[in-house]
Amino acid sequence: MDTMLVGMFWKTITNPSYIFRKRQYLQIFFMAAHYTFFLYTLGPIIYGISCYFTSMFIFGTFTLSHSHLPVTKDRLHWAEYSFLHTMNVNPSWWCDWAMGYLNYQIEHHLFPTMPNFRQRQISAQVKAFAERNGLPYQCTSYPRAIWMALSNLAHVSEEIVKHKEKGI
Repeated sequence: MDTMLVGMFWKTITNPSYIFRKRQYLQIFFMAAHYTFFLYTLGPIIYGISCYFTSMFIFGTFTLSHSHLPVTKDRLHWAEYSFLHTMNVNPSWWCDWAMGYLNYQIEHHLFPTMPNFRQRQISAQVKAFAERNGLPYQCTSYPRAIWMALSNLAHVSEEIVKHKEKGI
């Protein structure tokens, strides 16, 4: 349920507040048309269920590029943080399509306002930048990214059990 609430907050509050602040009137029009059309045609229950599954998918996509990487309390430059704490999933036509080009998370974090479909076009330059500056450019296959994310969830679960047993 929390995934859906976060997704709905992002979709109905965070994103609209940004486009209102930037006065992107055409975007506001299409967002209003989207809600009007889908709420009217699907009804609030079916629309809510579709939002739930959409949120699960998008957060699952984010998990593949973030959750298993080290957490830090160090203050890093945002660019350095992008290379150290996000990773890409190997590009392919199906992966680019299925993940909505969010398999280019390093590029996405470096250029958050760039349209996702353009990130593939700059990935070679970003990788070369990383090599020149001694930064990791982490990229793995889709199945391996799933395995890494699930292994991390298992590890976190084990840590929770240990803390419960110790009464922490």
